Parts: sequence; C-alpha cells; structure tokens
Amino acid sequence: MRASAMHAARLARRGTVALAMTVALALAAGPVAAGEAPLLRLAPVTGLPPDSVARGLFLDGMNGQLANGSIGSESRGSDGEWSSAGDVTNPFRVDDESGAATAAWRISISLGSPPPVVVKSANGSARRSTALHTRSRGMIAAFTLQPPDEGGRERPSRTVRAAFAFPATSVADGASLGVPAEGYVFPWGEAGRVVARLALEALLHGDGELADSSRVDIAPAVRLDAGR
Repeated sequence: MRASAMHAARLARRGTVALAMTVALALAAGPVAAGEAPLLRLAPVTGLPPDSVARGLFLDGMNGQLANGSIGSESRGSDGEWSSAGDVTNPFRVDDESGAATAAWRISISLGSPPPVVVKSANGSARRSTALHTRSRGMIAAFTLQPPDEGGRERPSRTVRAAFAFPATSVADGASLGVPAEGYVFPWGEAGRVVARLALEALLHGDGELADSSRVDIAPAVRLDAGR
C-alpha cells in the first residue's frame, strides 16, 4: 500500500510538472497570428517627377516613412477642430513579394506632381529650370487600395484622393501672390514622407485601425480639397 501511494505521488508530481511546462510554452508562443504584421505590397508609383534627383528624394522619403513603426496622429474634437493625439502604430510591413499577393494589402499611388518651371533665356529660347524648382507648392495623390482576399474571394478595391501643399512662410519663400521667376524650391523628400503618411492613413482607415474621427499628422504640409 505504501509503495503504491509513493508511486501515485510521483506520477502526480510528473503530471504537474508536465502541465506547467505545457502552459509555459503556450504562454511564450502566444496566439499564432499575434506577432504577424499585415503585409503591404506597393505598385510602382506613377506621376513621379522626370528628374532623377527629385525622384530619388521623393522615393527615399516615402520608403523611409513606410518603414517607420509609428506615425503622428490628430483627432477631431466636438468643435470640429483637429488637434494632436500622439503617435499611432504603423502595423504594416512592406512585402518583398516573396509571399502570396492575395494575402497582402495592395496599393497603387498616382501623383499629380507640381510642374517644373520653364524660364526664357536672354535670346528668348525656353529652358526648363532644375526640377527642384516648381510652379506650385502643392501635390495631389490618388491611392487605390485592394484589401487581402477573404475566403479565396477578391474583396472590392476603393480609391482615396488627397491634396496638400507646403505653405510659404515669407516673401523670400514665395509667400507673395505672384510666382517667383525661378519658381519655388519644392521639398521632394518631405513630399514623399507626406504621401506615405496619407497612404498609411487610408490603409489604417480601411483596416479599421484608425477611427473616422482620427487622421495622420502631415505637418509641415497642410491639407487641401482634393475634389472628386
């Protein structure tokens, strides 16, 4: 009897240890999808400036912002005014196209870039100024979003339009009513970051991660009416 009791006690201890190890492993592993970031597949951007320097500055700014793990946000109060609401998480990870396209959010970006300045020389011939100088300080962007497939079925896409501009702070920066002869020095790198933030805003709204009363902060740019 005593031997049987001791044997039973040993089995109980082993069972307790095994159960504790199983629980510990389960807690360490967590839910299967808990650590998985939603994938984002970006189509080639259309409407980029033809100048390689301006194009490179824009793409560097955009790709850097898309890879950032957080993004500033704003919320709309009961008075309709927008105010800073701190950072929100950017959960998306740009896909290297190694996975299935249907498992990723797909986004196409089409730009309405500001036109370059064309100046006339002393002999009357026209020449294009450097692409860093433009005739406006604004840009329009259209984002076409395709959600991941659900149950093997393609979900409908939607297009979001946005417009923004970089305000001039002084006459030297072009704050006067007339466009300077050499145009404005357009911040292409900052424009790329703003477009990335607006793309993330559309994605976060589409994925339900951002409330309708919230939006991303695109400072130093200001939002404009993008029309329809």
